[in-house]
Amino acid sequence: MTELCGQCGLCCNGGLFADVRLRSAVTAWKLRQLGFPASRHGKTWRLPQPCPAFDGRWCRCYADRPGRCRAFECRLLLNVRSGELSPAQALQRIRQARRLMAAVERRLRQLGATETAQPLSQRYQAMLAQPWDFSQSAAAVRCRNHLWSACQKLEEFLAHEFR
Repeated sequence: MTELCGQCGLCCNGGLFADVRLRSAVTAWKLRQLGFPASRHGKTWRLPQPCPAFDGRWCRCYADRPGRCRAFECRLLLNVRSGELSPAQALQRIRQARRLMAAVERRLRQLGATETAQPLSQRYQAMLAQPWDFSQSAAAVRCRNHLWSACQKLEEFLAHEFR
């Protein structure tokens, strides 16, 4: 199963979540000692995504990862474990999720949103929250419509296959 996770990484790269809620201040303190940007939001400590320990394929602090990360198993992984999906089918779904994410990224870049430090969902939500400017070119308005559509497809796919 680690091979499947190594092909995916959506739980670490900001594709599935905006942050990881940490179970304790001690965990947050340990992560901060390692240079991670854990921060407090009310009574909850969080590690923002994309995770700085994720190198695009693997977690660089796997042995010391937070308990929430240890416990998390996405729906796709559970479906493989139960035999509902084969590993090959799961890899197809991972590739599809990556294609959908790339479509959203492409539209964001076309609309001028090039910063990638925040999770994808926060970036597209910020773009879609901006007021519509119908005085823009027809191409820009179409691009924003395409972004909205791409976000809908991505969210539906992630909710059905991963969350």
